[in-house]
Amino acid sequence: LVSHAIDRMKNFKISQIPVQDINGFVGSIDEADLFKAFIDDKDIADKLIKDIMGEPFPIVQKNASVEEVSKLITKENQAVLVDLGNKEYHIITKHDIINSIS
Repeated sequence: LVSHAIDRMKNFKISQIPVQDINGFVGSIDEADLFKAFIDDKDIADKLIKDIMGEPFPIVQKNASVEEVSKLITKENQAVLVDLGNKEYHIITKHDIINSIS
């Protein structure tokens, strides 16, 4: 349910999350998706995540450069997943890229 995604975002203080099922990453949810869904229907908390999710985040290997990751972050695509191996992933956002500058 969307309420579970919102709870996770609040608990981890994150603005976007990947959506996974048994087959892997199938989508993503970010604040823009939630806001748009809320404008359309105030009762989004009990909706299924698949009803409001966006496209999956792109995935790069752990040796990807900052430049490579930066090119994948766009207005429509707020994050990139880094494949760490062993089915572990790290999410990189614009905030992370900006912090890497200094």
